[in-house]
Amino acid sequence: MSFANTHSALINILEVLEPFLPLANCHMVNFLSHDLWSTHVPLELRKEIEELGGDEAFNYIMENDHNKENSPPALQQFLRNAEKASSMGIQKIDKFWSSLENSGYHVKKSDPQLTMFMSSKKAHEVQVISKVIATLAVIEDVGCIIDLGGGKGYLGSILAYHYGLRVLSIDCSQVNTHGAVKLAGNLKVPLMKLSSRTIGY
Repeated sequence: MSFANTHSALINILEVLEPFLPLANCHMVNFLSHDLWSTHVPLELRKEIEELGGDEAFNYIMENDHNKENSPPALQQFLRNAEKASSMGIQKIDKFWSSLENSGYHVKKSDPQLTMFMSSKKAHEVQVISKVIATLAVIEDVGCIIDLGGGKGYLGSILAYHYGLRVLSIDCSQVNTHGAVKLAGNLKVPLMKLSSRTIGY
């Protein structure tokens, strides 16, 4: 995967995310007090969600098929763009992993079995990304991985307990951090092999 292709993929993802960054970065209080719903959600998208109502809009978003007839067009396009950006990112990483393998660079460890802890889709993403990071860590002799926006700690736990890397996972949400510590405890026994290194939060 060339630098140009990687750059292009990142730009495409950024174009999907950038208009909504004020929402992603805001505190709930600011969302309400500054009326960010009205100022940062595109008008057509906002109107469709309001017309559908919260429950129906949520059910539509959670459906796997967003191409059915009479779908709200703005919401449908938003979900298509988000799905494309998400799948494009993991596909690019898949290709990058293949190029590493073909070049003789790879960590000689089997994929961790993660479906008992997360969905199949999430498990695939974590497996692919963790393999790439672990391989690059070996190539570049990296001593510690910092996982910014570590969320629930899936990736950090796999890097620490399956690949034996030292990991510091950072997240702005205290709820996520507490959940990540709990998950790390649940994953430690089934995933930890010979490594004596630890994961930090």
